[in-house]
Amino acid sequence: MKTPLLNPLLTGIATRYMASLPLAGRRIAPVLNTQLHAAAYYVFDTSNFTDIPTDIRRAPSTGFKRVKSRLSDDTFLAKDYGIEEPIDKMELAMYASIFAADRSAMERAIRIVAINHEIRVRNLARGVTQTASPGVKWNAAANTTIVQDLQAAKDVIRAQIGVVPNLLTLPYDVYTALTHAPELKGYYTNTDGILTKQMLENVLQVEIVVSGDLINTAAEGQAADLGGIWDDEAFLSYSQETADLKALNFARTFNWTAAGGSGPSGVSTFTYDQDEIDSRVVRARQYTDEKVVAAGAGYYFSNVLN
Repeated sequence: MKTPLLNPLLTGIATRYMASLPLAGRRIAPVLNTQLHAAAYYVFDTSNFTDIPTDIRRAPSTGFKRVKSRLSDDTFLAKDYGIEEPIDKMELAMYASIFAADRSAMERAIRIVAINHEIRVRNLARGVTQTASPGVKWNAAANTTIVQDLQAAKDVIRAQIGVVPNLLTLPYDVYTALTHAPELKGYYTNTDGILTKQMLENVLQVEIVVSGDLINTAAEGQAADLGGIWDDEAFLSYSQETADLKALNFARTFNWTAAGGSGPSGVSTFTYDQDEIDSRVVRARQYTDEKVVAAGAGYYFSNVLN
C-alpha cells in the first residue's frame, strides 16, 4: 500500500462541497482553528460581555484602563473522524479521468463526515437545559403562537447572555410547516402561496438555517427506515463565525490544524493506491471536538408539530 498523500486541490473542492450541504452543524458550532490537539478553552462568562466600563477617559500622563476578563474553562480533545472509499481499477476506467473519480468518491465521503458532525452538534443542542414544547403545535390550522413562542425563548437567552439570539435551526418538515402557517402568512397581505425563507426571517426576526438530509435510522441489518437528522424540533441560538477564542457562541467546533489533523479548512482529503485490492482510495478526515461554550445561548423546542 502506498502512503496516503494530502490532496490540496481535492481538499479545496471538498471544503466548498461541505459548505453547500443542507446541514446546520457548522453554523450552530462554527469552526475555530487551533494548533493544539487538546487544551483548555474559555467558557463564556456573561459578565465579560455585559460589564462595560463607562469611565474610560484617560487623564494626561496616565495609562489606559484595561479589559479584565473573568475566566472559567473546560477542555477539548480533538478526535479523529474519517472514512475511506476505494475505487476499483476497473471502475476507475469508467470515469473521464482519475480526478473525476477522486471527486466523486470525495463527495460521498465528505457527506458522511459532515453528517456525523451534524449529529454530534444536534446532540449538543438537545442537551441544553432551556427547553419548551409549544402548547399549540406550529402546524395547527389555527390559534398557533409561533411568534410568541420564539419571542419568549429569545427573551430567556437575552437575559442569560445579554444579546438577542441570531440563528434558528429547523428540520425540513418544520420549516415547510412554517411556510404554510396561517399565523405567519397573516403578517402579509394578499399572500395565498407559501412563504419564502426571507419572508419567514422578516417575521421571526432571526436567520433561519434548514437541515434537510434524511438518513437510514434503522439498526444495521434491519430494513431501511429513513428519517431526518433533526426531527420535530427547533433550536434557537447565538452563533457567529469568528477566530476570537473568547467570542460569544453557543458552541464551537475545535478544529486541529496540524498536518495530521483536519487542516485549516476543517476537513482534509487524502488519495493513494492500494495494490492489494487493486484500487485507488479516497479518504476524508476531520479532526475535531464540538463543545458548548455558552450554555445560556441556546434554547431547544421539542415536539413542535402534531
